[in-house]
Amino acid sequence: YPSTEQVGVGATTGVDGDPSAAAKNNRMVLFASTGSIQTQKLQHTPHAQVRSIARDLETMFPEEFRKTSGSRFRSASNIAAISLVSWYAYRVGRGVPASLRYVYIRLGTRRSRRDLRRVLRRRSYDVFCVNQADDPRVGPDQIHRDLEPFFERYFPFKSPWEI
Repeated sequence: YPSTEQVGVGATTGVDGDPSAAAKNNRMVLFASTGSIQTQKLQHTPHAQVRSIARDLETMFPEEFRKTSGSRFRSASNIAAISLVSWYAYRVGRGVPASLRYVYIRLGTRRSRRDLRRVLRRRSYDVFCVNQADDPRVGPDQIHRDLEPFFERYFPFKSPWEI
């Protein structure tokens, strides 16, 4: 699911956030393996994956996968493996782009509460992503106050595997 978000130009820099650095690192791996340039990021959505494609990439780029799997948290030297597998599959003819009704909500922003209310009211999205903004002014208490009522209303019944 290609995003409208672009991958920044050039190599990683000290000012790139870790997700942007991973997208740039993916672009280098894709260029080395397919000769194509990746310009877009992918949406924060579920992505179907073919294990053999991931294994092929891990065989071709063991150091990149080792560094990433060895990182407890994202770092600027990591790849974004799920995005990389999806883009590589597309480039070698083993994957296709698709679209879905999707919304991305950055918690802690001015519009996040409005976006949560819209998701509750419309219920018209195939998927939604709720992600924490990198804002030190928004603590876990505020996020909990925003999310708890949202999830209680969106998912009023426990699923069979919940305790």
